[in-house]
Amino acid sequence: MNKTHNSSFERILAADSKLRVFEDTVPAGILIIHLEDGRVVFSNRYFNEAFGVDGVSLLGENWETFFVDKDERQNLMVEFSVNDQVRDFELRLRGKDDTVLWGLASLAPILVDDEELLLFAFNDVTKLKRVEAELRELNEIKNRFLGMAAHDLRNPIGAIRGLANMILNLDLEDEKKAKFLEMISRTSDQMLVLLNDLLDVSTIDSNEFNLTKRKGNLGILLKERIALVSITADQKGIQLSCDVDDNTDIEFDSDRVGQAIDNLLTNAVKFSAPGSVVETSVRRNGTSLDLTVRDFGQGIALREIDRIFTPFEKLSSKPTAGEKSTGLGLAITKKIVEAHGGTIRVESTPGKGSAFTLSFPV
Repeated sequence: MNKTHNSSFERILAADSKLRVFEDTVPAGILIIHLEDGRVVFSNRYFNEAFGVDGVSLLGENWETFFVDKDERQNLMVEFSVNDQVRDFELRLRGKDDTVLWGLASLAPILVDDEELLLFAFNDVTKLKRVEAELRELNEIKNRFLGMAAHDLRNPIGAIRGLANMILNLDLEDEKKAKFLEMISRTSDQMLVLLNDLLDVSTIDSNEFNLTKRKGNLGILLKERIALVSITADQKGIQLSCDVDDNTDIEFDSDRVGQAIDNLLTNAVKFSAPGSVVETSVRRNGTSLDLTVRDFGQGIALREIDRIFTPFEKLSSKPTAGEKSTGLGLAITKKIVEAHGGTIRVESTPGKGSAFTLSFPV
């Protein structure tokens, strides 16, 4: 250790006993440096712990090593020297293991035994910054969701309004009125699906997503959901097959898991070519029960795989019969499975189809 700086440290403590308070009791990182060359003469416990240094070995070192951006330190010193009084700054400093710490810092000149020193007080606000960043991101997601929802609802609402006005104001034949009413019914169904999906996403994200688990048969539930989707599949000439192992009993929320299965089945039918096959199965796999829905349609582009469970994501693959998609089904399915302590995985080859597997712990 440099003897000059060691003696400076001792003279500081001897000159003003109040500085001893900085050692353990002040809840901020305190660093005292020579104003002329930036060498450290004192650091308290809070500073040493935050930056992963030894207070004794730090003496005599240049304080610029703590700055992520040397220009930031230079600008800070220039701004301080112009005013030469206590100033507050927002800085990024290098913490333990090269982590970046955000902090609110104060600089103040002090004079000890005719030596010009600088007191640097640092309050770590890294956690606060992270929370602020997360809140900004969540707000951006909320605004994007609202914008997408408004866009997806505006068109069907406009269509319903237009058809209703035609029925009210035009002298239409009964057959034409019946056709318009059927279109209104179909369009309102699409809106209801979107609104239900939005409510589900909101409920899950607000931690109000409660499951009612009972022992049930996953294979039987799959067959029941296939029966509901078979009407749509028959319209496209798509065959639904089902292969279920013996003993597929587990505890689960049948309504929520049924909703997840519906999402997978309707997607498989939606993105499969007319006349193709959708294969489903429930298999025991060690300590899990795997439910798989496999189609032989367009598949998913490799660059889009990581985005398929993101709400409102619309991928390059398009429904083969012009069906509508909210972009929320897979996001909801993932949350339902994870709420059961399970996982969802996807295997896909562009042009050859996709397989989604829900794994539930046994």
